[in-house]
Amino acid sequence: RLDRDCGLANNYSPDAWNREHIWPKSHGFPSQGQDAYTDIHHIVPADKSTNTDRSDNDFKSGGVPDDECSGCYEGEFNGGSTWEPPDLVKGQIARILFYMDTRYDGSDYDESSTPELTLVDDSTTYPNPSLGVLSDLLQWHCDFPVSDRERLRNDIVQSWQGNRNPFIDYPEFVESIWDYRCGNPSMPTQPTSNPPTADPTHEAPISTPTGAFPTVPTYINNPTPGSGSVWINEFHYDNTGSDVDEFVEVGCNGIVDVTGYIVFFYNGNGGGDYNKAELSGICSMDNFIVVPVSAGASIQNGPDGIALVNTNEDIVLEFISYEGSFIATNGPAVGMKSVNIGVSEASS
Repeated sequence: RLDRDCGLANNYSPDAWNREHIWPKSHGFPSQGQDAYTDIHHIVPADKSTNTDRSDNDFKSGGVPDDECSGCYEGEFNGGSTWEPPDLVKGQIARILFYMDTRYDGSDYDESSTPELTLVDDSTTYPNPSLGVLSDLLQWHCDFPVSDRERLRNDIVQSWQGNRNPFIDYPEFVESIWDYRCGNPSMPTQPTSNPPTADPTHEAPISTPTGAFPTVPTYINNPTPGSGSVWINEFHYDNTGSDVDEFVEVGCNGIVDVTGYIVFFYNGNGGGDYNKAELSGICSMDNFIVVPVSAGASIQNGPDGIALVNTNEDIVLEFISYEGSFIATNGPAVGMKSVNIGVSEASS
């Protein structure tokens, strides 16, 4: 368990880091017993003084520059206070809040103890379970598309919490649910009442201030539809008899130069990496990259894992495993828990 506050001096230092709820817990779930309080899809590390300045304000563009956070602005709207985060995280914050509005619709109150959370196109106040400003969030979603780091964070959250943010996997859901068209908006004054629920448990396929925060890959066999996404599409690791023709196939949904991308192979017994293969060439939707693995360096039987790493940006795009999951103890995926894809082959 991590302490809520940490820093070089002490927990009272304004430059310490602490845990920030993107949807303020005072707006609907002040108790630790309520599921939304501990839902890590919207919990991020934040600079303590920046977190204090943000408070429980609504999100909206405009205002005066904040002294603690570069690119942040404090403003006013309809009698309430507002907060504009840096461009780097505007889209991510918007999609986190869309998830919260959809996940906590009040229908599972007996299980989650969380009331219906609603995004509105207005200012909000404690303790109402609502948050604004919807029109700005929708525009941020359009202006700042899903990033690879956002996809990675979605995978990491799924590996620990068991569900995903569907607005990262399927950003087009936003336009359908809130009747908003990116580039040609036609936006209702507030969200449709009881909008259709996008299943946050969909099984598809890290720090910055509230202003910025942690962040990865597309889950195997269900790539996120973002331009330039790269993922592990297929692999073969076992045969009856001698292991032959083993390979890893890397897919993409754009034209991507995969020079600098490396596939690392991990042993589930101990969590260390035991081999790697470098990629090269141009990957496209018509030309996936196949990485053959020689018999002398064959892919081990499970529980083992494969990590796809973009060394150009020092990002682990994907860390999957078969025949079980485990936590990597070294290499680029160190500390990450693998996502078990649920396949198994009999040993030779």
